[in-house]
Amino acid sequence: MNGRPRPRARGARWVPAALLLLGVCSTPGVAAASPPGGLTPGHGQVTPLVDCVVVDGAGAFTAVFGYANSGTATQHLTGAANRITPAAYDGTQPTKFASGTHHGVFSVRVTGTSASWTLGGSMVTSTAASAACPPSAQLPAEGNGTGPVIVLVVAGVVGVAALVRRGQRLSRVAGTGG
Repeated sequence: MNGRPRPRARGARWVPAALLLLGVCSTPGVAAASPPGGLTPGHGQVTPLVDCVVVDGAGAFTAVFGYANSGTATQHLTGAANRITPAAYDGTQPTKFASGTHHGVFSVRVTGTSASWTLGGSMVTSTAASAACPPSAQLPAEGNGTGPVIVLVVAGVVGVAALVRRGQRLSRVAGTGG
């Protein structure tokens, strides 16, 4: 060595911790898991509702769903406690359920014969023969409002990847610059 201190790759030590934190925060169901044994104070039963359908023709229809939460607290349901079948339609439903009855929360365009929503211990099924929506009904926007969260998670992954790459590059430079 020539007596000069060796440059350090700044930030390289915290990258594994950041990756671990990002993995835990982005894992579905980790932060929103239901407590064991079911209900906690303020939580009641959350029940799915088929509000109505709009027949689009050629065997397709749009099903409009809502829910009723009999408790006083907002509940978070994910995974097997909140799914739509067939699986092609799963993921458009909300995961956060405020107290009370809420109609027209989300819609699903169904190209098959039916779609079923399982929420907690209850299931509803919509078909083209379900109650028709009135002509003046405003259909809910597609999705469940998680778009901004998804964008932030993707941005975080890209940022962490850039930091890892920078740390690797600095480590290579530090190792050859001696």
